[in-house]
Amino acid sequence: MAIPAPAPAQVKSIEWIPENSVQMGDSINALIRISMAGGETNEMWLNADCRTQKKSLLMMDVHLNTGTVLRAYSVNSISRYAPAVPFEPDASSPLGQDPKLDICRQHLTAPRWAEISAANEQGDRQFVDVNNSVREGKMLKVRLATDYAKTYIKEQYGAPYSVKIKDVVMNCENGQGMTKASYSLDNHGLLTDANVVADPVFSTLPPEVADVAKPLCEVKDLKQYQGKGPWIARDKPLADNQPSLPDYEHNDPTQLQRFSLPDTVIKVMKNAVGSADQHPAFSRLTYTQQWVGEGGNSSDIIIDRQPDGTTLSLSKLLIGNAPLYMQDQRLFNMVDLRGWDSFSPAPDISRSLDNSFEVPVKAATEYQWHGVLTNGRKAGEEQEKSEVCRTEDRWHDATELNKAFSGRYIELTCTDDRGDKRPMSSDYAYLENLRIFLRIGFHENGEKKRFTLTDVVVTP
Repeated sequence: MAIPAPAPAQVKSIEWIPENSVQMGDSINALIRISMAGGETNEMWLNADCRTQKKSLLMMDVHLNTGTVLRAYSVNSISRYAPAVPFEPDASSPLGQDPKLDICRQHLTAPRWAEISAANEQGDRQFVDVNNSVREGKMLKVRLATDYAKTYIKEQYGAPYSVKIKDVVMNCENGQGMTKASYSLDNHGLLTDANVVADPVFSTLPPEVADVAKPLCEVKDLKQYQGKGPWIARDKPLADNQPSLPDYEHNDPTQLQRFSLPDTVIKVMKNAVGSADQHPAFSRLTYTQQWVGEGGNSSDIIIDRQPDGTTLSLSKLLIGNAPLYMQDQRLFNMVDLRGWDSFSPAPDISRSLDNSFEVPVKAATEYQWHGVLTNGRKAGEEQEKSEVCRTEDRWHDATELNKAFSGRYIELTCTDDRGDKRPMSSDYAYLENLRIFLRIGFHENGEKKRFTLTDVVVTP
């Protein structure tokens, strides 16, 4: 596929960073740093097969105006691993014109890996790249590798790895060191994750690094180090019980349910949906929600009734050509219990919950919920979410929303706090025959703004 050249007005420079190249056999994993006119710096990781001259796009780290970094795999998979895709820069792009960016034409020192110690109980082996390591007095600047006996999955991105490589500086006198960069690779030698440390600092070497530092610090000339022999490639099965991200396309609850709810939240849940007549009156509801205004975005939505009477909803929104998935377990499709979006490395899980929503719904009545949830985007932090709603005085014919609906509905005007402490307007419809809340719009400057619901399919 063709990758368009960045707009010249936005790009200040494009450069290859040789010290972060990782060569495995005939291929080179390379970091291309793109400096923007606004001061941001984005990192593109490519793989170049120097035997076939084929290039592949591995991933990008995009620095947003908010200060956050967005990981994109392939060309349209946000925060979720996807296999590399062929990379063909436009002829007008510096990546297609500048010989300094043609990785296979650069002068890299090919690695020579020497095994440092015998394999551990798991069969994992430690190596040092003697061709790309050096001793400077008491300091060692080394490239180390752990060759795992099995393939593992990194939970944050769902990225596979069977090799981890680190660029480490060690002080042989005081046992301190620092990691300048780390790389994860699959069993084909393709980079699947990387972390280049902006400002590394010295600290006590962790035990696994200290174990390999001792024999290396005894060597005067690392270029002559043979160790226990060379690195020999081997087949690696997938390790047992590896984490995986949700199967968003099929709205599979399996991964979300790995994260348990506390007993206090379960009690609130059972009070709300403890009997069959409180459960949604359908097995699956699908529709497209068209946003307000011409040219507005749309979301494809699936709502599945769960065995415990809760709902599991999946919303798919395209941002450019990249899909954003949001999967949420709720009471009545309204009260948050658990949620995981495809931009987050972990789910939001309810830790405490107060709720007054119930079915059937009454007219001219206030309902509200308030919860404290973990923050899937910021490990170790919590967030508060809440919603205060009031039903209107009268009911409407449900076919006004879509002809696939039957019976009647009543509107709710709500104020949300979705974890950012900023009040937000949301309007919902409670469909009596389905026993479900659907968001149908919001208020803006005192006026109702309504979504359009299309392609509605109700499965009993």
